[in-house]
Amino acid sequence: EWKFPASIIRSIQYQYEPNQAQNPLEPAIIHMANILSHAVRLGCCGTFCVPPLNNAAWEVLETSPSVLPTTISQAERLAGDIFQTFLE
Repeated sequence: EWKFPASIIRSIQYQYEPNQAQNPLEPAIIHMANILSHAVRLGCCGTFCVPPLNNAAWEVLETSPSVLPTTISQAERLAGDIFQTFLE
């Protein structure tokens, strides 16, 4: 059994509906990270499509879809750097 702190468990539980959480910021971050990892094919959880984005996450994170191209580009570059570090 994993013994994560309650705050992490709650953040994971509410990641698909962050606005339902008492503190929605952390679930919204996890929600966005999950979507980005699928978009750049770093994670799939048994599915090969990008999960739908909860619109409330944009509001909680105070951002908009216009940040996605830059964010995805940065995520791909950083993931490449991390993989290269471990493979050296």
